[in-house]
Amino acid sequence: LLADTGYGKGAVENCIDRLVHYLIKYAKDKGYVVVADQLKAHVGPTFASGQGLIAQLAISNCFSSTLDEFGLLLAKISDTKASGSDRAYYSNLLQLYNKSGYMQTFKGVKHSKKDNDIPEIMSPSVTLALLSTASSYYDVVKSSDFANGLIPRIFTLEYIGNRPPLNLKAHSIIPSDQLLQKICDYTSQCISISSIGRVTDVRISDEMRLSLDKYVGDKIKEANANNQKAVADLWSRAEMKAMKKAGLFASCINPWAPEVNHDLMKIAFGLIENDIVRTANHITEGAIVGDDLELKACGIVASFLSRYIQSDFKDLPNQKHAVEKLHFSKIIGWSYLQNCVSLITISKHIKSTPSVVFTKTMDNLIKGGGIAKVNVAGLEGSYYKISDRINNLY
Repeated sequence: LLADTGYGKGAVENCIDRLVHYLIKYAKDKGYVVVADQLKAHVGPTFASGQGLIAQLAISNCFSSTLDEFGLLLAKISDTKASGSDRAYYSNLLQLYNKSGYMQTFKGVKHSKKDNDIPEIMSPSVTLALLSTASSYYDVVKSSDFANGLIPRIFTLEYIGNRPPLNLKAHSIIPSDQLLQKICDYTSQCISISSIGRVTDVRISDEMRLSLDKYVGDKIKEANANNQKAVADLWSRAEMKAMKKAGLFASCINPWAPEVNHDLMKIAFGLIENDIVRTANHITEGAIVGDDLELKACGIVASFLSRYIQSDFKDLPNQKHAVEKLHFSKIIGWSYLQNCVSLITISKHIKSTPSVVFTKTMDNLIKGGGIAKVNVAGLEGSYYKISDRINNLY
């Protein structure tokens, strides 16, 4: 969950704690003793290391936890100079993603001291609510995090609206008995089938799976054709994420015989697709940097120039700074370009100024044949003629 500081991200953990509190009380009152005990173990602690995460799974193989300031944690565990413990944290997050299914296992950890060994864990299922500001998260995400599969595994919700007003009634809201009963029924069914080593399969039609696979496959081909490797990496996990979400929805509706219908899949896939599109926009706009920063800057500017020559004049951003005659001739001015494209994040990583990065980027695009510097009669400043080659340059 991404939102600015002071916008209420911490309410996520508070809401979970309050819901679990009322659930335990309700379960005890209604005689769901085992459910009450399981719910106590379901909310896990935060973790200072990857070993801590696995140690908690050894105690309870199904739990949820909230990790605040995830952007700072990601910067630490993804750093090229990260400690062995931090690298293990990164690795464990990757490995656990596909381990919650039937007959799946986390192989355990051996230490020099036998007392610290962690045994094999059957079907570990951990849900992490990751909280961060958008800037501290996107500033540290690198193209390698897409290629390694960490970012494609994460489902992101980003709040970009105004700061919400204070809700004075937030702490007086009590979950309805109907909601609490549904959760108790769901939890009871999970405990019942787990205690006898059985599973309940979520039904989904072959037609739906094939249709989903084709759509995702086409999106990956499209991204690769546009030289958008990170976007292709995002789509590579879309099918799995959508089926997991749709399956979860179906099991909540009917835990005894869950079945994914088209409506549930439409909701689940819509969430995943919106997340991918939003993250892809951050890549294009330069909020997410690559490992080759100069190449990334060229890609950002080239992408904007490509959209500039392909768009109708009325659809251009910053209309008051655009010149229709120049747009018609596929010419763009330096000042207009800087008003539309931000290279601040990349500049910060390179430890330079946006102006210097822009100058270097335009020089690289000229060398690559994507643009050529031109003079425009009657106008002062720098202007560039955009070649159709810009569409496939980066």
